[in-house]
Amino acid sequence: MVLRKINKIFYFSVSRSDYYITYNLLSYLASKKNLKINTVITGMHYAKIFGNTKDNLIHNKKISQHKIPVDYKNCNFMDKDILSISTKFINSISFFLKKKKPKIIILFCERYETFLIAYCATIYKIPIIHIHGGELTLGSYDDNFRHSITKMSHWHLSATQKSKKRIIQLGENKKNVFNIGSLSLDNIKKTSILNYKILSNKFNIDEDKELVLMTYHPTTLNAKKDNSNIHNIINFLKKENFFVIITAPGADTGSSKLKKLILHKIKKLKNFKFINNLGFQNYISLLKCSKFLIGNSSSGIIEAPLLNKISINVGDRQKLREISPTILNIDGSVKSLKGILKKISKKEKINFKINSTLFPYYKKDPIKTAGNIISKIKIPENCIKKFYTKN
Repeated sequence: MVLRKINKIFYFSVSRSDYYITYNLLSYLASKKNLKINTVITGMHYAKIFGNTKDNLIHNKKISQHKIPVDYKNCNFMDKDILSISTKFINSISFFLKKKKPKIIILFCERYETFLIAYCATIYKIPIIHIHGGELTLGSYDDNFRHSITKMSHWHLSATQKSKKRIIQLGENKKNVFNIGSLSLDNIKKTSILNYKILSNKFNIDEDKELVLMTYHPTTLNAKKDNSNIHNIINFLKKENFFVIITAPGADTGSSKLKKLILHKIKKLKNFKFINNLGFQNYISLLKCSKFLIGNSSSGIIEAPLLNKISINVGDRQKLREISPTILNIDGSVKSLKGILKKISKKEKINFKINSTLFPYYKKDPIKTAGNIISKIKIPENCIKKFYTKN
């Protein structure tokens, strides 16, 4: 079999979160000789309701940037809207791949747009490097998309050891599966954390109150409890007299409704602030300065523990995810919120050591490890994949 060295890579970014998580890895790859890195900005970066993030992304001059616009006009982010957008999205991605003819692409995580890109790349016989496969999240479509992307990918960089085992269990070649840990560990280290005074001035935070960060996304496979969870969380935080910064829900089915509900609930609450797009530095800095994070975001599972911050994980969206001892799981009911502050106080007294035993997403130097693996990959002459049966 003829193998070719990689000299050009295309990374497809479909949301604010994946862009910031992979930025330092792509910059590391761009620093290597004879390796050209291209970033393709598309998907939710073009959604006005979520902050038009395409307009305020940090950019490395060594990385070529391409854009694939997506028209979200009249989109309410319900099932039928996403299906309608998907049809046009496939056409746009197909046109781009046909024109640019990438030899290899990198995809991160499991959004539906990422799945559609993987589908198009598979049709065009373009091999895929997939980051963050093998995980489990019971309450959303993510598992379906994630495992499908795994089967369309050739190389896999997982964030935990258990995820690595699941990828191999799906019939992938174990020689092409690597546990690198979470890229967020290095991203946090490379981020200049803003102090509380700067953040207070920037976001008009009442410094006399303890800061709480709230990030809540739609539970796409069982959204019935989202409304009551939002209602209960905001009422709980209001009674405790915190200053609360709420970030916009991720762009999933029902996100537009969820955003409207949150805005309605906090309309007359002066200690609550809603921000569409914080960016990584602001988000990590606020998380570092907060008493705790509450919601159902993956940042409560990965970034908060790596900062040794308490996170309250609400509902089913992240159910079955590997967790750290700094995480408190609740169902979102009034009863589950009762006494939660006492539990937080108990955990705050414990000095948890950041290591792979307690924190499943921890592994030393994930960016360097991932970068060295990717740069040494050799592309086969065809995309034929064998199913490997585990003995």
